[in-house]
This record gives sequence, structure tokens and C-alpha cells, in this order.
Amino acid sequence: KCYYPAYFYSAMINSENNIDKIPEIISDAKQNGINILPHSIIKSKYQTTVETDTEIRLGFGMIKGMGDAVQEEMNELKLHECKSLGEVLQKPFKKINATQLQNLIDLGSFDEFKVDRDKLSFLKDLYSDTTIEKWFIRKTQTLRLEVIPKILKDNFNPTECLKIAMRVRTAKIPQNELISELLKTVDMGTFDEKKYLKETIKKQTELMGFNLKNDSRLADLAFSFKAKGVLPISEFENENKSYYFMVEKKTVALTKSGKKYLNLTIT
Repeated sequence: KCYYPAYFYSAMINSENNIDKIPEIISDAKQNGINILPHSIIKSKYQTTVETDTEIRLGFGMIKGMGDAVQEEMNELKLHECKSLGEVLQKPFKKINATQLQNLIDLGSFDEFKVDRDKLSFLKDLYSDTTIEKWFIRKTQTLRLEVIPKILKDNFNPTECLKIAMRVRTAKIPQNELISELLKTVDMGTFDEKKYLKETIKKQTELMGFNLKNDSRLADLAFSFKAKGVLPISEFENENKSYYFMVEKKTVALTKSGKKYLNLTIT
């Protein structure tokens, strides 16, 4: 912890089976100068790993639903070797199903590519549509406008598609070359982190049991409060002192006699 704090906290997170304990480890790590990096489709591995001496990258293993099969496929696909969004989306995802892929999008795992999240599902459909490949390898009527794949016809100018297809048909993987050329003409939208901030927090809480945004605020508050002599909530003893917490959830319930009372889940 003293000489190799990033490795220490990374190992702590990987070995902790109680998900409720991980936010405590993360808070302690931050107070000791370690930055916690969110999930990345190309930088994250199954386990939490050290990225630099002062940074650790969260692993996919802590996400609900990401089991051994997903770990095996991630190793096979070698996502960490990808340099672009196109390379990632060309990978033949099989064990990582559509729901899991959408969860990764909602967690912000693709945000580093600065493409609006709403566009990602369309791009994945485009790269995985087998009719585009068949258009290039048809024995008869190959690359004719009359038999252009529906996904190209619905989203691009068919004549322009044909012109590009004729130009790239001798490429090693012509369908990917065609898509890459077509995407140069498409507005992928301006990525706005604030637009998806609430969704990211909600998804992190749902799939990991905690979220990085609120945890970061709490760590900063805890540090400043501690310096002022404010006690942590774990030392609460109904004393006439100041305590601070964030409300995660509130529900109104009824006693047997019909009186209302409030349940608070705090952190």
C-alpha cells in the first residue's frame, strides 16, 4: 500500500466478493492519490488492472451478467488490440449478447470514441449485417443496384453505395471498406458526456452496486469534512453532532396502526 498503491488497490478490488465493500476501497484509493478509471471496451480487461502508477481501470468482471463465457470471448476477440471503433464493431460478438453489449454502451465503455451513444447500435447493426458481404460475393447479379442490401438502401444514397462498392470490391474485406467510406459522410453527432450522465450513474448502480460519480463527490466531501473534525456515519451514536450523508432511496411505509413513516437508504 505504501510503495505500490495502484497494485494494492487493484488487488483489493479483485479479491473482494462483497460488492458493498468496493466503494469503501475506491474511496480509500482516491484519498491516497489513485484515480479510478471507468470501463473501456478496449482498455478494460476482465479483472481490474493497473493502467499507470496512479490509475487503475475497472474490469468487466464486476458487471452483473458478465460471466466466464464473456471472459473467454473477450480473450478470443482481443479487443485490447483494437485501435478504432470500426475495429471493435467488426468483431464477431457471440457470447456477449445484444443486452450485454447495450449495457456496455450505457456504462460508457464506448465513450472514448466520442460517438453519440444513440448511433452505436446502428453502427453495430451495419457491421454485422451479412447481406452486405453477400452482395459482394454473389455469383450472379453481383453489385447491381437492383439487389443492394436493405440496410444500405434505407440509410444511404444507393447510387453512391454502388460507386464506392465498385471501387473497393477487390479489397481484402470489401464490405468493411465500403462501410468505412460511407461513414465518412454520416454525422455521428457531437458526444456530450452530460447528456448521458444520469444514465451512466443509473446503469453503474444497477450493474455494479455503486457508481463512480457520486462516490467521487463523497470521497471529496469525506476528505474535507474529516479535516474539520466531522465524524463519519459509521461512528454515528445519536450524539448532538453534525453528520452528512447522501440519500440513495426513500420510501414511505405504513405501520400496523396505519401511521406513515419514512425509510431512507443512505450512503
